[in-house]
Amino acid sequence: MRFHKIGTDGSGKCTLIPTRAMVYGVLYEFAAADLAGLDREEGVHLGAYARCPVRVRFPGGGATEAITYITGDRHLDATSVPFDWYGDLVVAGAIEHGLPPAYIRELERTPAVPDPDAARVNWARKLLASLPATPRGGR
Repeated sequence: MRFHKIGTDGSGKCTLIPTRAMVYGVLYEFAAADLAGLDREEGVHLGAYARCPVRVRFPGGGATEAITYITGDRHLDATSVPFDWYGDLVVAGAIEHGLPPAYIRELERTPAVPDPDAARVNWARKLLASLPATPRGGR
């Protein structure tokens, strides 16, 4: 997982980079009827992301097939970096879902830049403040 998807705001957003490497994450279950809305939100119709099948292995054993969204090449830029608040949201989610501490530390080390849009920063900081209190080594 890297922050190489070029967001509509010009900053880096999360995407998987297809490799055989393992990525930690959270598996959600959606009703088939909800996938069209999720596709729309993720910009599938614009080529921003495509649904891709993945094999998910569970920490306690077992596996299942799932889908994830991976960005298309024309929306990738390996030099992209996230806004600081976006990186903080990704870290907060990783902490909330109990992902491995070493992986969280790796996420925390991701370079980030300040967002020049004060309204978006205020929105994001309010969202972060509303999340359950979690230990953060953060930015």
